[in-house]
Amino acid sequence: MRPWNYSRVRRSCIQCDASFLAPARSPREHCGDTCARKSQAARREAHLVPVYCQICGQQITRRRETSESMRKVCSATCLAAIRRGRAPGNKLPRVEIICNQCGAEFQVSTHSRRRYCSPRCATISRAAAAALKDRPRVAVKCERCGSEQVVSPARAKTYRFCSRRCTGDNKRDTYGPRHHLWKPKAQCLCQQCGRSFETKPAKVKMGEGRFCSRSCLGGWVASHQPRISSLENVIAAVLSGLGIPFQQQARLGSWCVDFYLAERRLVIECDGSYWHSLPTVVRRDLRKDQWLARHGYKLLRLPEGEIRSGVAALRLVTVVGARE
Repeated sequence: MRPWNYSRVRRSCIQCDASFLAPARSPREHCGDTCARKSQAARREAHLVPVYCQICGQQITRRRETSESMRKVCSATCLAAIRRGRAPGNKLPRVEIICNQCGAEFQVSTHSRRRYCSPRCATISRAAAAALKDRPRVAVKCERCGSEQVVSPARAKTYRFCSRRCTGDNKRDTYGPRHHLWKPKAQCLCQQCGRSFETKPAKVKMGEGRFCSRSCLGGWVASHQPRISSLENVIAAVLSGLGIPFQQQARLGSWCVDFYLAERRLVIECDGSYWHSLPTVVRRDLRKDQWLARHGYKLLRLPEGEIRSGVAALRLVTVVGARE
């Protein structure tokens, strides 16, 4: 590591000419913070030039590099006066016009669309023009509170409630067949378990009313789009070597099993170590075991460790045996 140079040298302050000690590598030029602030203020003042406001004539200071357009005024009030055309620096010509409502004269720029001297005159003129038009009104009643309102004929076609409160109360209290968007549910047949169930007509129209539950959907996908694992390939090879007929990814009710031996009513499941240790999968396997037991099926579960080590093949030979 390179050693630090602690040598100090004597320098002279550029502000007060006082002598002070500073590190040799330091760029310090002042004896203290007070002299540094005074020197910085003096440098700022050297770049300022005096100018006069074109509106009020007040003397102000601006930096030399400030553009000419920024040197004209001293405040936002004087700048607004220039923009309104009340200053000699404004290049937009102004003309005098007469208010269409009260007849008073006022000045506007040549590109302005103003026809009234104030917002009050504009409001009065618009109200008078609206009153001259023949607009028939229709009396309608609120479906919620029964209050009568006078609306235009176009509004009367869609008028139902007098306020947002009545609209919200009606939505909260109206449901089922009383709701104007209600439609009777459609009867569908589950493609997995064959049960009849009800669903919304919109789902049937979109092609979603095919299964009564997510479990039936999963069973149908597993049986029609099977994802065979390496463990199932090992067991399938063992059963084929024994000459035993089997169905792979067979459907039993709403469940899909890995192997089903119809002659022996035996179900064989290959359980991976990670997947079948998850809490949700453990609960699902328990429900599957209970359903198989209630319907008279025998179950044989083979863990991944036994399949990899070859113990599962010996268990199959013992439980199933070779076909005669």
